[in-house]
Amino acid sequence: MTGFVIRRILWTIPVLWAVATITFFLMHAVPGGPFDREKELPPAALANLEKRYNLDKPLYVQYGLYLTNLAQGDLGLSFKNGREVRDIITEGLAVTAQLGVIAFLYATIVGITLGVVAALYHNRLPDYLCVFFATIGTAMPNFIIATFLVIIFSVQLGWLGVLGWGGPRFDIFDPLTWTNNFDPSAWDFRKVVLPVIALGTLSAAYIARVTRASVLEVLNQDYIRTARAKGLAEYVVVLRHTIKNAMVPILTVLGPIFAFLVTGSFIVERVFAINGVGYRFVNAVFQRDYGMIMGTTLFFAAVVAAANLVVDILYAVVDPRIRYR
Repeated sequence: MTGFVIRRILWTIPVLWAVATITFFLMHAVPGGPFDREKELPPAALANLEKRYNLDKPLYVQYGLYLTNLAQGDLGLSFKNGREVRDIITEGLAVTAQLGVIAFLYATIVGITLGVVAALYHNRLPDYLCVFFATIGTAMPNFIIATFLVIIFSVQLGWLGVLGWGGPRFDIFDPLTWTNNFDPSAWDFRKVVLPVIALGTLSAAYIARVTRASVLEVLNQDYIRTARAKGLAEYVVVLRHTIKNAMVPILTVLGPIFAFLVTGSFIVERVFAINGVGYRFVNAVFQRDYGMIMGTTLFFAAVVAAANLVVDILYAVVDPRIRYR
């Protein structure tokens, strides 16, 4: 297992290099630049800015300089405010991580619960209701769900807030601050509910469909019939024998879903004006901020790679038959 983990971590290096390379050249192929404005800058000012950010050098030289800095852990500077990209991502991550983790918990709990209920009541009313939710949830994109939620629960009923994030902003690498800010009084849950539902509903619906199919397959196995024939209580059969053996397909989708929820909240953060990493990435694209685009893209790629590695490790925990060498 240790050797497998080390190999997977080492494989992350060429993956990130490929992501950096493709993003770099595609970014420079798009018309426009970071200093193009409605009112043109004086030639001297434009020349100074391009020199500061190495834009006056040939493209292959810029690429080599970026890879050199990246190998040293330097994500570069934002072309709009001159700040370290690493610092900007860290600030936004404090918000995006809260939104993504809460949405992941919501999607996992709701999805697995509905999937198990649908399988246990196969071809009955609860199954039809759960399948209806899963179908609607996967058919509607999150910006449509967000719009409906805002109109109904904020504009019409006035129950919940819309703009901004209800959780506290803090440095996630400070354990003391992390603990203190989980005081419920520091949260405005009226602003948390709608973004979490908008972001997590699609994933919850997909998890429900996978869980339903996996549990139904396990329920038809011979050892489940044997367990029931031995007189075991139904809850024992479901919890101990069914759900545990149905978890491998579910874990397969949980890793990518977690990465998607943490890194794919661009639209939701934009709709609800949540100043997280996704919101800043969208602004960077509009402003042609090359430094921020490169930094956030690599960050998202690293999160996806880490999530897939965790899922592969959990396979062996859930199913002892799986072994890595």
